[in-house]
Amino acid sequence: MKVLLRFNKEDNKFVDMQNVTQEYIYKYQDVEELEEKDGYYTSLEYDEKTKKAIMKYVEIQKTKEQLLEEEIEKIKRAIADGNPDLSELDTLRANSNRKKTDSIPNLSELDNL
Repeated sequence: MKVLLRFNKEDNKFVDMQNVTQEYIYKYQDVEELEEKDGYYTSLEYDEKTKKAIMKYVEIQKTKEQLLEEEIEKIKRAIADGNPDLSELDTLRANSNRKKTDSIPNLSELDNL
């Protein structure tokens, strides 16, 4: 049985250990940390092309509620600016009232909304 032991470089104190089935080569690399960014989280990945670890921004998926809140804010801003382009409002309302099992409404149904 093989065991990998890790020690702190500065004071050589034991950190941890784990069982291993084979020996590995270990490399250390400094990675540039990315600043926090609204709507994103950072992910550490290995890039096969450059053979280096890199940090990337990954977009956080918005919930249905967040998307609806954004649409409401757009409509409120348009009304406040005195330029309400609400042509998409009827479509948005029709889509929000439909169930997943409903078929796509035909044009005559849209006129009745």
